[in-house]
Amino acid sequence: MKKQLIQVTNIGSSSLKVTFFYIDKKNLERILDAQCKNIHASAPQIEIVVTQEKKIHIKHLVGGEIDKIFLLLMKEIEKLVDPHLFSTVGIGHRFIHGGDKYTSSTVITPSSLKELEKLKDLAPLHNPDCLKLIKASQKHSTSKALQIAVFDTAFHSTLPSYASQYAIPRSLASKYHIRRYGFHGISHAYLTDKYFEYTKKKKRPSKLITLHLGNGCSATAILNGLSIDTSMGFSPAEGLVMGTRAGDMDFTLIEFLCKKQHQSVGQITHMLNFESGLEGISGKTSDVKELLQNYEKDPHCRLAIDIFCYRIIKYIGAFAAVLNGVDAIIFSGGIGENSPLIRQMICLKLKWLGLKIAVRKNNSVFELNPGSIQKISPPASSVELYVISTDENHLIAQEVLKNLN
Repeated sequence: MKKQLIQVTNIGSSSLKVTFFYIDKKNLERILDAQCKNIHASAPQIEIVVTQEKKIHIKHLVGGEIDKIFLLLMKEIEKLVDPHLFSTVGIGHRFIHGGDKYTSSTVITPSSLKELEKLKDLAPLHNPDCLKLIKASQKHSTSKALQIAVFDTAFHSTLPSYASQYAIPRSLASKYHIRRYGFHGISHAYLTDKYFEYTKKKKRPSKLITLHLGNGCSATAILNGLSIDTSMGFSPAEGLVMGTRAGDMDFTLIEFLCKKQHQSVGQITHMLNFESGLEGISGKTSDVKELLQNYEKDPHCRLAIDIFCYRIIKYIGAFAAVLNGVDAIIFSGGIGENSPLIRQMICLKLKWLGLKIAVRKNNSVFELNPGSIQKISPPASSVELYVISTDENHLIAQEVLKNLN
């Protein structure tokens, strides 16, 4: 009898990840992680890790549309996973923007797919690619696998109206479904669950600040297990400084730059999403490791890092006020998990919270396995500090498993 698998597809701002989990009774056993990095580059790079064998398979491929990249990625995976031994029974998709309609995962049917098509305008940089992946997956899958969409915005559906609404005419907000939706919700939900599982503490009362710091960055204030505020808004462009996104800024700059540069709104928006942030400030790169290496000798690299950390510190301070205190701060994402120096630079500016960082322990924490958690604060710290290697794909697979059951 073939072993049953759950497949997860997860598209981010710069990568496409596909993970396979084996269903062992009611548990999920990870068997393979595949990732295509730099999906917008002319030659994206595939990296595949077979968990049990610790086998890494790396290959460069020609760039193109995301659905074509997905199919090429699946061909590489099939060389390592014997279809005669496994049967895919469920497929979970990370869907970036669920609007105000989807506050939990949904089964993908012809009718629900039509509804998801209507959400393109809410996230034109992300949702179209999510839809392409779903359709490519449907064509690729020869089995009658149950397909589920899991929404990045769902975790933030608990934001109170005073945190979710923009101060624009109510009629416009209502007509066009304009509000602060928040993103990276799958990651923030996973970090929250992992914290409570590890500490064995009860959700009520609790005050957490979770930091997802990668190419895209966001912070979330979590009260009693529920998201009550988050840095991203109507789109993933709001909030913290990111790899190539500007984050918070004065909206009149768009009109100003359109006039000065003789460019369209679309062109300026593209610049703010893909040519700004760490890359725009430094004029060199969005790679934090490279920026830190040049921190002392290049003032532009130093400024990029300083602004990046400052914005995070600013949001932590604001969220500590919103929560009326904080029990724990959790670092995650590619930068949050792998840059001890960034974590230290942020934490040293938060001593007023009674926060202390265990420097030696912090310096030893990087390159964690998915789902791993490490505490980096000493007992004397009034705020606990954790690094958690977020595992969005595991949470998505859990949602698929729920629906299968």
